[in-house]
Amino acid sequence: MNPDKYIRKAYIDGLSLLTGLPAYHKLLPVDIYPLPSMYILITTQTKNESGTKGKQLSTSLSAFRLTEWMCSITVEIIRVNERSFGSYASVEDVEEQIIDWVRTQLQVPEFYVKETELVDSISLDIDTDTVSMDRKVLTFQHWVNER
Repeated sequence: MNPDKYIRKAYIDGLSLLTGLPAYHKLLPVDIYPLPSMYILITTQTKNESGTKGKQLSTSLSAFRLTEWMCSITVEIIRVNERSFGSYASVEDVEEQIIDWVRTQLQVPEFYVKETELVDSISLDIDTDTVSMDRKVLTFQHWVNER
């Protein structure tokens, strides 16, 4: 079973509830008005099959497999400011909440989360002609297996 959609949904639902901020997959929807001043994006996911285990239930190969995966997911915390202004304090507060939640409370339906690691936390600001954005990009890695 592919864990991506289950992990993504766990993050979007959990982070919205945890932080009170809207969380979206990849992009801010175009029909959102007014635009939020702060939001979360789930932007990238990767996975590698890390093994199979279990006992053979039939002659079918698919009945034998309980697959383990190494999955990564990227979370972006974005705060939109007036041009040339910025304040990382609120972004860092949300970052702290997210890291703690992922390490202690993340549950993925249909999967056991065997191990979790914060791989990276990078500040990647964005400046346009009209706004400045404080942006923190977090990458987590999870070792999961099917229930």
